[in-house]
Amino acid sequence: WVKRYQINTSRVRYIVYDLIDEGLNYLERYQVLQNICYGPSACRAHTLFGNDPKLIQRQFRFYRETGYEGAIVRLLEDGYAPGKRSNTLLKVKEFHDDEFVVIGVTPSKDGWAILTCANPHGPSFEVSAPGTIPERTTVMRQKESYIGRSVRVEYPCLTNSGKVFQPVATMWRDKDGE
Repeated sequence: WVKRYQINTSRVRYIVYDLIDEGLNYLERYQVLQNICYGPSACRAHTLFGNDPKLIQRQFRFYRETGYEGAIVRLLEDGYAPGKRSNTLLKVKEFHDDEFVVIGVTPSKDGWAILTCANPHGPSFEVSAPGTIPERTTVMRQKESYIGRSVRVEYPCLTNSGKVFQPVATMWRDKDGE
């Protein structure tokens, strides 16, 4: 069903990766999926089975090289739980971590610290201060002592303009290395 036909509407494909059946584990559900005739606009998601970390890493690399953000590893034993976030689906993503110098501190809407970091790869970026909410609040209250310090940040990639994408500050770094 398409709300409004557009030039790329015919290119839309439905990729089926699971079905709802609370009485079956994933292997049993997958066998059902294998027996469905999908037609030209739908297909079953490419699925590999195995528990070898090297296989998972190779497949992850393949997905990254073909433009995907990452891969999903599924634990097979559990049944489907409608309406619940599954703890049997594990994301495999690539992250970089670098140290960045804090050039500014501003309050979040809740009053804890948002850091502005200098970025040698492109434009500066904002990231929540590392730590718990009380620790972030302390950073906001004492912001002058945090400007100029280095913070370790994890992120999946840089954008085309060199901006740090989806940054997460993980820890403060001091001059002596910790």
